[in-house]
Amino acid sequence: MTDETFEKILRKIKLPLGELLSDKSTYRLGQKDFKKITGYIKALRNFEKMLVLSNEHRVVGGVLFYGSVDIHIFVLPEYRGEHFMSEIHKNGILKAELHPKQKVSLNINDIESFNDFVMKHYLISKIGLKISNLEKIHNSFSQLESSNDYCGFSKFSEDEFIEKFS
Repeated sequence: MTDETFEKILRKIKLPLGELLSDKSTYRLGQKDFKKITGYIKALRNFEKMLVLSNEHRVVGGVLFYGSVDIHIFVLPEYRGEHFMSEIHKNGILKAELHPKQKVSLNINDIESFNDFVMKHYLISKIGLKISNLEKIHNSFSQLESSNDYCGFSKFSEDEFIEKFS
């Protein structure tokens, strides 16, 4: 699913929907709840569940679960930088929803710099996840290493990069 489609789905959700979790701002939606999101039943059929992040009953972002294979995280642009994802990392809600040995792939277009990647890796590993597409990320960084934003990357060979961030 693209970020654009996920954003449209999040904007269609009317809260309250699904089960309100213990932090009182995250909702868990399952297949039966997906049917209430008009126009997106087909787009959501391959997903097990979704966490919807809210602020005062306004949807601010979400996490889609592709079973134990992957997750898709999206925060609406107007709420980025307000640490809504950090909250479900800190309070343990995201970790509690994950499958054992679940991995996540990072969208290369969402990595703004090597330091941004290091921060994303730190947050992902803090909840027990591993990044599944390190080789692809390394290859992408290799093409960008002349940029100052990726200068910290140049000290890693592909094997060193994968070993360090696995």
